[in-house]
Amino acid sequence: MPDNHLFLIPGFFGFTNLGELTYFGHVQRLLRTQLKARGLSAQIHVVATLPTATLPLRAQALHKAISERSREGDRVHLIGHSTGGLDARLLVSPNLVLPSGAAVEDIAARVQSVLTLTTPHHGTPSAAFLSSVQGKPILKLLSLMTLLTLRQGRLPLRVLLKAGECVARARERATGSLELVDELYGTLLGQLSADRRQGLEQFLREVSEDQSLLTQLTPDAMELFNATTPDRAGVAYGSVVARARRPMKRDLALAVPRPYRTASQAIFRGFYALAARGEAQDIKPPVASVMLKQWADLPRAQDNDGMVPTHSQVWGQVLRAVTADHLDVLGHYADPQGEPPHYDWLISGSGFRQDHFVALWEDALSFLHPQMT
Repeated sequence: MPDNHLFLIPGFFGFTNLGELTYFGHVQRLLRTQLKARGLSAQIHVVATLPTATLPLRAQALHKAISERSREGDRVHLIGHSTGGLDARLLVSPNLVLPSGAAVEDIAARVQSVLTLTTPHHGTPSAAFLSSVQGKPILKLLSLMTLLTLRQGRLPLRVLLKAGECVARARERATGSLELVDELYGTLLGQLSADRRQGLEQFLREVSEDQSLLTQLTPDAMELFNATTPDRAGVAYGSVVARARRPMKRDLALAVPRPYRTASQAIFRGFYALAARGEAQDIKPPVASVMLKQWADLPRAQDNDGMVPTHSQVWGQVLRAVTADHLDVLGHYADPQGEPPHYDWLISGSGFRQDHFVALWEDALSFLHPQMT
């Protein structure tokens, strides 16, 4: 009897497990509950990938994980968040040649479905900024802030305020931002124990040493990727798309009595503005129908989740359109009273909550169900 395997593939913030923090922790818990409720059996694996390495190297890490954890004849289902969705598409693309030269066909043939969440299928303008001289240190700082926020729930307000200043200065190519980034980075690391600091520094070293992925995520580069990475016949492709609530100037005025919220929203606004430079893609009627069930209107070219333009996230069958930011779909939204607690990435004001999270993954399993039986 063939086994079902769900492989969860991290995206650009590719940490899999740092101490008690797991990238897919909330997703894994919910999937186990939903699988049991449906009478389905599946092994769930999280792929240890290279955070910012090239797509072929990341696909190679996925190939290794599948070959080690499944057998010939098993049913494999790939679920990729953000860039992880591109890893999945690349691995199952016909005639792929990996850098290692490892045989791909027998592994790719096991794949029954590819599900992508907030994936930049048509690129993201944010990639060009984050690969620039101003952007690279910002990426390193943002990675550290993300890890600490999702672990602790909050950052020191002083750090958050200065981080917002860093993002604003870097976007405007103003002087002094790099020195401020170094200061904040050292301050945040200094709050950790030696053991925790060592694991984080290793992860962040990988981020800073190899940022080849960034140049591959620009819209022009993804146009070439899509032209040379056809879908595999017989594999079901689905996607979940998100757009955050459009930031408004009045949001900052309303948040003045809450300085932490003001600072976090300011950083989100900065990244939202970077991703808002995307181009519109053709929205076909079936996709438009799904979007209009959730939203009152179709997304504009500028709409995004804080990292990836909404138009860029569409691939295959669109399962659900959600009002959420880039990490909300993984359960990283504000619900500190939850068990375990859910901590927000950045305060986007999208209002994504537990019932939205559950509904999203119910739709995901409904898509996977026919391929699992």
